[in-house]
Amino acid sequence: MNAQLNPKGKDKAAITPGAEFNLLNEWIEIENFGNEAIPLSSISVSHKFLDKNRRKTPVRESYWSGETQELLLPMQKLRIRSGNFSDYHLIKDNQTNVLNGFANRKRFVFNNQWGGAITVRWIDSFGRRQSNRFLYDADQIIGAIHRVKNGKLAASTHNWLAERLPGIKQR
Repeated sequence: MNAQLNPKGKDKAAITPGAEFNLLNEWIEIENFGNEAIPLSSISVSHKFLDKNRRKTPVRESYWSGETQELLLPMQKLRIRSGNFSDYHLIKDNQTNVLNGFANRKRFVFNNQWGGAITVRWIDSFGRRQSNRFLYDADQIIGAIHRVKNGKLAASTHNWLAERLPGIKQR
């Protein structure tokens, strides 16, 4: 799973025109690493808040549920954005082989003050319920893409530019 939990401009979104665009930039991304397609209708994502002592609170919020029979194919990604489907035309980072889902929120979802936990649930091809949970820390780096490392979402430190342009030295 990848995620952008603290998009650029999030802190100004409530008072800045164009907040819809910022909401589209808060997202999580799920990839089907299996060999079989998964119906979107069998996938759901929820979010659990943590308190200042990093303990789970009783507050669990449904973030997104698949409502169509569209399939997430093997090696395909599903990017679920906090923003609204009606603002789809504002997306600037659309990629091929990536489906877009929308939480249809008018506010940011992920709690950056104390962190949280994101749970992805789905039903596999044998009808068994599956789930994965990913924790993330408070005060995420603005604009960072987070990747799962040891069951936790952490800001990526990989230098993608150096990988694409091998002549550039890493500092």
